[in-house]
Amino acid sequence: MFNLDVINWFLDKQDTGVLITMIGTKYIGNGSSMDHEQCKKKVIELLPNHMTHMKFATQQAYESLKQNLGIAEYVWHVICDLSIDYNTDIIKRMIGYIDFQPSNSIDTVDLLKNTIKELNDKNKQLSIDLLELRKSNKELIDVKDEQKKKLRDNATLLSEQEASIVSLEEKCNELQKKLDNLTAQNTYLRNRKSYTSEVINYENEEQLFAAFRNNASAMGLNYNDEDLINFYTSAKSSRMTIIEGISGTGKSKLVDLYGRTLGLDTDNRMLIIPVSPGWTDDTDILGFMDSSTMTYREASIGLVSFLVEAAKHPDKPYLISFDEMNLAKVEYYFAQFLSILENDVNNRVLRIYNPRDEKYVENSLCYPAEIRLGENLIFCGTINVDESTYRLSDKVLDRANLIKLYDSDFGVYDDDKPTFKVVDAVLVDRAKANNMTADELSLLDELNQRLKAINPRFCFAHRVIMQIERYLDSIPENSIAYTRERALDKLIVQKILTKIRGTEEQVKDLIGYIEDNNYVPGIIDQYLNDDPNRILYPAVRNALREKAKELRNYGYIG
Repeated sequence: MFNLDVINWFLDKQDTGVLITMIGTKYIGNGSSMDHEQCKKKVIELLPNHMTHMKFATQQAYESLKQNLGIAEYVWHVICDLSIDYNTDIIKRMIGYIDFQPSNSIDTVDLLKNTIKELNDKNKQLSIDLLELRKSNKELIDVKDEQKKKLRDNATLLSEQEASIVSLEEKCNELQKKLDNLTAQNTYLRNRKSYTSEVINYENEEQLFAAFRNNASAMGLNYNDEDLINFYTSAKSSRMTIIEGISGTGKSKLVDLYGRTLGLDTDNRMLIIPVSPGWTDDTDILGFMDSSTMTYREASIGLVSFLVEAAKHPDKPYLISFDEMNLAKVEYYFAQFLSILENDVNNRVLRIYNPRDEKYVENSLCYPAEIRLGENLIFCGTINVDESTYRLSDKVLDRANLIKLYDSDFGVYDDDKPTFKVVDAVLVDRAKANNMTADELSLLDELNQRLKAINPRFCFAHRVIMQIERYLDSIPENSIAYTRERALDKLIVQKILTKIRGTEEQVKDLIGYIEDNNYVPGIIDQYLNDDPNRILYPAVRNALREKAKELRNYGYIG
């Protein structure tokens, strides 16, 4: 019943003294004379006498085995040496007892082999799992090291950025100080007057224009009366007045003179904006909505704040002038205004961001989503025509009044300057809304037909007629020298001839040409100046002559 293979295997590994101890003197007396094989044989003989104790049914039975058999160490060593985890079924199977059924030693050996194989398989799987764990652990260590490296790099970068921010803040503070200093200097220079001044009450337009003309002399500016009347009238009637001329002709000074005459410089109601060549859209002059903070970021020129203040005081005039406005494309950065200023005064609304977002905007009280552009706003601009500037498009020319300043007479300056008169005016008188005469409309209609016959691009629309009408109705009162006929002569140049551009083939018949240094009139000149029943149009003829010279010199009118 015992598995003799296992028992013999175990007993072969025991020392003879150990075997004698297992047998005990109780059974053999003094066993010191026995050799190893005899001891083995005796142990095997003794085991069957105690079969009933090998069942291991309870812990007490096992304790009885150890106490009564005297071979407790034998069983104990079998259990421990074979590492069978105290599984009683396996122990009984190895020793040979399974429910007291006889077993075949071959079956037991097969069982052991299978058990060993299972253990080996488990060991292999555990080895594989161990390798995987080691691999995973290494990967985790690598990831950890990489994260540590990134943290170190980020810490270094953050430190560098913090240092850079500190440096930028210092530079910003320095620039702000310089800006404040320049602003203070500019304010001082603008307010510094080389003339004495007084404030007069505004009674009528004749008085206002007289003050305007007087102040040109007071500031040492030499403009002819016709240029002053032309600009004054245009500022009243046109949505946008643009002054063209070579550098030094006093374009910006004329705008400044007008603003100072109305006292706009004393309470920040005059804004002069130097145009940047880099402006590409209206965000450059208006600003933008910062969606990350829901805050409106106004452009540095301060135009939006100026418009907000103007909307709050519709009874006071506000002047905006774009200096060198064709350094960038006007129709890009000024696009919204070109459309808005064509609307009726009640519908002139500038939108700087979506009104639906207004309740979420942090500074909406300072910057409302929509700003009304009232009649109190006066828009002006100055341009140079050279290789550094852009040509004004038809879209701009249709909506503006283009005034050209020529060289002044330098021989008439008076050292005895009059007192500068600041007019305490609420608003400059607007057009009186008189209609154009039938003769004026007929002349313009006939002229338009001749332009259309040559090139439809040169003709003008109803918008231009309305602008001419507003201008004619805005001529200063009692201005005898500047009649409607003289004004119309100017307007044909400023509103119609400005759009005539192109090659010799395209424009020669219209404008005329230069032959042997003599001007040969074209269709326009012949129509306007050859009728004995009609007044002459000298400004038109001079403008056509200048275009004919340009055509002769360059073969093209730009």
